[in-house]
Amino acid sequence: MQTYDAAILRGAAIPVGVVAVLLMGAFGVAAGSKGVIGAIAGVLVTAAFFTASVLAVGHASRISPQAMMTMAIGTYLVKILVLFAFVVALRGTDLFAPQAFAWSVIVSTIVWVVAEVRAFGQLKIPYVTPEGHQQ
Repeated sequence: MQTYDAAILRGAAIPVGVVAVLLMGAFGVAAGSKGVIGAIAGVLVTAAFFTASVLAVGHASRISPQAMMTMAIGTYLVKILVLFAFVVALRGTDLFAPQAFAWSVIVSTIVWVVAEVRAFGQLKIPYVTPEGHQQ
């Protein structure tokens, strides 16, 4: 993992962690323990998906820009398929509140994207890497 990847992950994970606590509290009040479990599941799915993307694209960036773009599109497609399979497999479940899960995915996705963009904007990444300098 490159230093930039770690900074981006930290910059996104910390705000999502704060939002996770708020979501658990809100859905705990609204739907009880199943709401808390739904909120936790939603935040964990979101965090796992975005972390996998950052790591995969970061790894591919060391290969080439084309590999990086291919990996970004590939991870997006895989995430959509996995989320679809997850939703279908747990359709009608009573393990957690589905509304809590859905809203937690939506809210944590918005927070993650905004925080990731903010973290990336604060990095000092050189446009051209000086010869002999490795990241």
